Amino acid sequence: MSTRSMLIAMSLTVAAISEASVPGEMIAIYNASGGEGGAVVSPDGSNFAYRSCVGDPTRGGVPRFFLSVGGGGNVLLWHLDGDNKRVVDRWSNELVAADEDCAQSVILSNEGNKVIYDRKWSPDSTMIALSAEEYDPAGNRLAHSGIYLADVVYTGGRPTGVTNFRQVVETNGNTALDWSPDGSKIVYGGPGIDGDDLFVYTLGTFTSVKITNTPGRGESRPTWSANGRIAYDRVSEVSRNGNGSDIFSIPEGGGAEVRITSKSTTGSPVNMQPCYSPEGQYLSFTSGSQISINAPTGDKVLYKIKADGTGKPIKIIGGKGQSWHFNRWRP
Repeated sequence: MSTRSMLIAMSLTVAAISEASVPGEMIAIYNASGGEGGAVVSPDGSNFAYRSCVGDPTRGGVPRFFLSVGGGGNVLLWHLDGDNKRVVDRWSNELVAADEDCAQSVILSNEGNKVIYDRKWSPDSTMIALSAEEYDPAGNRLAHSGIYLADVVYTGGRPTGVTNFRQVVETNGNTALDWSPDGSKIVYGGPGIDGDDLFVYTLGTFTSVKITNTPGRGESRPTWSANGRIAYDRVSEVSRNGNGSDIFSIPEGGGAEVRITSKSTTGSPVNMQPCYSPEGQYLSFTSGSQISINAPTGDKVLYKIKADGTGKPIKIIGGKGQSWHFNRWRP
């Protein structure tokens, strides 16, 4: 059964959501029995519309465009590491922008030697920040990995390409990132980064500053608030049956940490993938069963909670057999 058929067959009401942006809507990834797809979720979670091109939505401009990755059918690359061979997926080397109804899409970049992971529009939509790995096909090796920037080319108000594709930060592996609300900085961190801590890169000075220092407790998937805080998730419990995870936040320049969630928040041990609402009042997050922190599968529900962690969480959408994760609020 296709992903679309499975979505229609669910007990949820699948409704057509207006192409015009509605305050409070969320863009999320939905995984139905292994068939991964995207959805636009209504503010109260009562319905959703399937989207084949779901991704990070633009911060400004009409029409709006989803930013995702695709595959260009380039040469399959291998990373040789001793006796281990690592296959580099060919599907993730294209940077794609698709309009609201997914009827039209354009390849902004086809960097055949790069594998793209996280990617975000800048707040003014003039740039794109990416986490990527760059491979040397001749030597069959990983040449670079880190944070890249690209300037967006527009034609008739539509994104049609990128220029000045450049690496600004070298890291030890792929990572997650987010822009500051004013577009002057990028927070990044996660597996492979020095100590798995979070860093803030300033575009104007070309420098990075570490804002967390928690040896052995790596932060990942940062999100930047309009109110000057950065939230992230981190392993909070280690178990033979799978790790637990929770969400924390700190001031954008570093400082005292605040714990936002715990197992008692939703009754589930995995709380991860936070995202601030546009005005910074709420944090949405994925919550569910105790599995590997790096494998967002299984039963997963979307919740939102006040950004300071006070009050009861509000369920947005999700249930048995559903996996909702990697959500973004619509601007």
